[in-house]
Parts: sequence; structure tokens; C-alpha cells
Amino acid sequence: MKIAVSYDHGTVFNHFGRTKQFKVYNTEGESVKTTWVVDAPEQNKFMLVGFLKGIGADVLICGKIGKEARQMLSDRNIQIIAGASGNADTAIDLFLHDQLKDDASAVCSGDKSK
Repeated sequence: MKIAVSYDHGTVFNHFGRTKQFKVYNTEGESVKTTWVVDAPEQNKFMLVGFLKGIGADVLICGKIGKEARQMLSDRNIQIIAGASGNADTAIDLFLHDQLKDDASAVCSGDKSK
């Protein structure tokens, strides 16, 4: 499974639509096999969704995410785990051990001032 995390200096970035990087994890079972950090494309939800689909992401872990972006990712069969925070590697470990769940209330409005 390939998991992408909205990423900023080791932590889960709080706003999917404004993330500058993703940390990508190739996993097998409960183990991480490889990781790498990749720069995100232009800050546009359409570009980010296409980018994640293009790298073969099965799962997105992020802080907040807008309703439209959530729907676009779901339409492309990318599982969303919103509401995550803290260390990205810890979030992956929690997810792989079924201890990190999607928080559907972790919605952002797209307001760039927040």
C-alpha cells in the first residue's frame, strides 16, 4: 500500500490544500518498506488530487481537508484519514496498527487566512 502524508518538517501538515510536500510511505502489512519526500505541485486541489492519483497513493493522511477535495479523492478510490497531527512517522505507525481513524469533522473552508 502507498500512503501519502501532507508533510512539513517531520509533522503532518494541517491543511491538505496548502501542503508544500508529501511524505510517501510504501508499506507491506504493518511495516514501512520505503519512504521519500516529494514536493507538491501548484497549490490547487485539482492538481493535488491528480498528483496523488498519479503517484499511486492508496491513502492520504492529513490534518484538515475541504469537502470538495475529500469528494474528489474518494471518487478516485483514495482513502482519506483526516484529523491527524503530530509526527508523520508516528501517524503512519498508528494507521498501520488500525489506531488512526478518519475524523470527518476535520474540514477546512478554504479560507487562506486560517
